[in-house]
Order: sequence, then C-alpha cells, then structure tokens
Amino acid sequence: MRYMAFAHPYHNQADSVSVRFGNKWADLRPGEYFLLTKVPATPDDERGEVVGKAVCHSITICRLCDVPKKLLYKEHDPRAQDRAGLHAVLAQVYPGIQQNDTVVVVRYTVLAISKELKSEFSWKDDSRSIVKE
Repeated sequence: MRYMAFAHPYHNQADSVSVRFGNKWADLRPGEYFLLTKVPATPDDERGEVVGKAVCHSITICRLCDVPKKLLYKEHDPRAQDRAGLHAVLAQVYPGIQQNDTVVVVRYTVLAISKELKSEFSWKDDSRSIVKE
C-alpha cells in the first residue's frame, strides 16, 4: 500500500482532495487504497506517522492554475480552498512551484482517521473508524 504524506494533515471531511506537485501520483487508480501519513519533512517522504486510510476516487492531471474550482472546495487544507491559498500552501511545501507547473489532483474518501486528528481538526463525520486509540 502506498503512503501519501502530509506536511499539513488537515482532514475534516471524508470526501477530500489533495493537490500534488509533479507526476508521482499520476498512476494512482480509482479504487486504490493508500495510507495518510503525517511528516514534518517533505510530502514526498514515504515514511511518517500513519494517521488515516483512504481510497482514491479519481485523479486530474493539470497545471496548477487549471485546478478545477469544483475540486478546490474539497481541498483537505482549508487554507488552500481558493487559487491564491492553494498556491501559497503549495509554495511552503514545494518551494519554487509555479502556476504553470503540472500537478496531480487526487480526490479521495477518508475511510479511517486517527483520534488525534478527529479532535484537532473538528472532524465532521463521526461514523469513520479510528486508526489509533
């Protein structure tokens, strides 16, 4: 199973989106499961504390400036739910990212989330199972 690392692991809704720089996630397939991890380093680090499990719904490959607005409001990090915020957040994680750079927009459902994240980020759906106690 793959690991999707988050420098900012906000997840307060089950149906979420994460925008990833480059093509690393371009081969993710609908129905594929992956683990959500929390790392203090770069989001490309394959290691980190597992904080959840998710399943991919779809991916969209596009330029950063072309991320569909209908997907922005589902961005997992609330600071990145508009174009300016998305660029600002991604620039913190991927220094030098430009509006014309290729990104992969991963739309997924969080199947399980850690108790700590549920509490810290006001999880909106209490029906999800808890990864760790």
